[in-house]
Amino acid sequence: MLAVQKTEKFKIKHLKKNFIYSRNLIREEFLKDNKSLKNCRKNSDLIDKLISHIFKRYQSFDKSFTNHLCICAVGGYGRRDLAPFSDLDLLCIYKSTVNNKETQNLIKKILYPLWDFGLKIGYAVRDEKESISLAKKDHIIQTSMLDARFVCGSKKIFSNVIDDFKNNICANGYELLKKKINERKKRIVEVGNDYFRNEPNLKESEGSLRDINLIFWGLKILHISFQ
Repeated sequence: MLAVQKTEKFKIKHLKKNFIYSRNLIREEFLKDNKSLKNCRKNSDLIDKLISHIFKRYQSFDKSFTNHLCICAVGGYGRRDLAPFSDLDLLCIYKSTVNNKETQNLIKKILYPLWDFGLKIGYAVRDEKESISLAKKDHIIQTSMLDARFVCGSKKIFSNVIDDFKNNICANGYELLKKKINERKKRIVEVGNDYFRNEPNLKESEGSLRDINLIFWGLKILHISFQ
């Protein structure tokens, strides 16, 4: 048992070394060509490979692992717009029939190396039924589902949740779009319209990244609705 633990620590250490090396290469490439979108895509792909690699390591100990769990990227990471120091937003979905506590423990084992690598992670863990239910009535979760992207695990679970979500958007997408617009208007009022600030809020103020995201979400809603 001790030998196995030592082997695992060595492999995680080796994985971390490779990850840091790859991240530095992406950084150096960005400093040469200054292509931010390309940099975000490469950062996202690197994290995809890292999570998938860790997942497969635990899969080797539990062959049924991939059959009852999937890991999805959401938020900016889901859109493959991952800046170098952005948080990783993850959604973990598991079969409603499996043991909740056991699944939670497995997910934490996947997350521990990511935390050890210095990554900031925001994550949600839901069973399949809960994911489908919340994606029908909570507009914040609906927004995250617009950006949801499969990373690893059970493609069947991901497809079940996403297909149900898209069917709901086809029927109620206009209501979601109205909620997002009203939410944005309220937020702009809260932030205020002080155009003489020395450091304008590029993320939250009027005409900022939040407005760009709203346009993208609106286009996604329309695309799903008219597929």
